Amino acid sequence: MDALSPVLQRLRLRSLVGGMAYLQAPWGLSQGREAETAAFHLVARGKAFWRLPGDRWQALGPGSLLLLPQGQAHEICSEPGVAIRSLHDLMANNPQAPNLVIPGSGDRCTLLCGGFRLRHQGVLPLFALLPATVVLHPDSDWSTPFLQGLLQLMIEESSQQGSFSTAILLPLMDAFFTALVREGCRHRWWPLPGWLAAVEDPRLAKVLDRIHRHPDQPWTFGDLAQVAGLSRSAFAFRFRRLVGEPPIQYLQRWRIQLAQVMLEESSDGLRSVARRSGFATESAFIRSFKQFTEKTPGAYRRELRQAQNETDNQGRNNSGTSPPCLRK
Repeated sequence: MDALSPVLQRLRLRSLVGGMAYLQAPWGLSQGREAETAAFHLVARGKAFWRLPGDRWQALGPGSLLLLPQGQAHEICSEPGVAIRSLHDLMANNPQAPNLVIPGSGDRCTLLCGGFRLRHQGVLPLFALLPATVVLHPDSDWSTPFLQGLLQLMIEESSQQGSFSTAILLPLMDAFFTALVREGCRHRWWPLPGWLAAVEDPRLAKVLDRIHRHPDQPWTFGDLAQVAGLSRSAFAFRFRRLVGEPPIQYLQRWRIQLAQVMLEESSDGLRSVARRSGFATESAFIRSFKQFTEKTPGAYRRELRQAQNETDNQGRNNSGTSPPCLRK
């Protein structure tokens, strides 16, 4: 049973851009904080060092993966003490974007880099529940055959310069990050707080799977306890201890999450959105939506459309420029 996949599907993972960095020492790169964006660097060849600003340098060897789920500002270099340059500035006028080449006279290093954003984190966050930084080394058994296969495809596609390479690469990155989060939760590569912990609990996973796949059902507390195979008191204690809130409140949160997706991606009226996301009446939907988001559904939809119009206008104004490695 996979209670996590429906969540990732509804949160609408979207890879921003990915590419290869072909580096020859000495080199040093800095990346500013990217709100609501996860970034990663895979050392495909050679070695590197990384740190958060002000922290100590840590080594990355061949096959090591640095994941920054919360978009932390960070630095990565050939060795401590070299000059650090802004990755954003380097990519701004880079004719080889999304790839990067830095020539030098020292050791070679090749990085596969990328960024991800969840379009609908909304009231059910994912990145905020993951550690600020995750470092996985090849000797930690993180590189499963499936993940290794995806990585190899991503590296091969990143090296292509054809007009369709990005269109192929981004879905591969989507699949890679989804699989990485799934395997990381399953094998405890990092601590599991909140609803992520419940996803891996055998009894609560059944409950979450029903909630995630069938939110339009008129679930009661007793129904969910029965799905878990627990007494009402044991179910209430276990769910709240792992998830951090009562089952019915989580159910409402998930329904609001789905409603947010529908409000952005469809033109359906509020009554239809309310029904499809599991609310008995439009008034109950509006009341619950405002409780979780501090906005009415109508105001939320208007703000989304205004923001999309501004993004479209900015895109037209910036057409023809090279995309940065991790878009602002």
